[in-house]
Amino acid sequence: MVILLAVAASAATKLEPEVVIYLHHGTENAAIIAGAEEQAQRMLGSIGISVAWRIGTPGPCGNAEVVEVLLSEGEMAEELRPGSLAFATLGARTGTRIQVFYKRVQASGPPSAVPSILAHVLVHEITHILEGVDRHSETGIMKAHWDAEDFRAMRKALPFAGEDVRLVRAWAERHHRTLLAAAR
Repeated sequence: MVILLAVAASAATKLEPEVVIYLHHGTENAAIIAGAEEQAQRMLGSIGISVAWRIGTPGPCGNAEVVEVLLSEGEMAEELRPGSLAFATLGARTGTRIQVFYKRVQASGPPSAVPSILAHVLVHEITHILEGVDRHSETGIMKAHWDAEDFRAMRKALPFAGEDVRLVRAWAERHHRTLLAAAR
């Protein structure tokens, strides 16, 4: 009976997304945002992470990790973190947040590439959150600074380095163990 309950709890939790993202895009083109969300969801799904996108005010979403994403449209972003396309913050009071410097994202490639670039920026920051460490890889999605060749390759998807896959899967295992323990 206990095994049946554990299997049922495991199956039920897998139906829920592991990460719920509230993306506030203001007046930015909804088609660009939707394209970025779709690609980011596929990229994270390729390493076993399920994602759901929401609008509105972040709140509890079952057992999912909740992340709020804000696209900076203002000029104040020019002075903050020069050269960065985004950054993530973890906070008990403020919640988990990603700040995207959208004008910098737009300036990183032609208009047709913006959805892909934004998807990569989102996945990069979400991966930082899930890994729980401030690290970068030599190549791929978690590279500290993308070059022109990386931006061209983003039309498809930059790969995850093995260490990043390992760290994200370790997060997923801890997350599922916590859910199973709570279900008992």
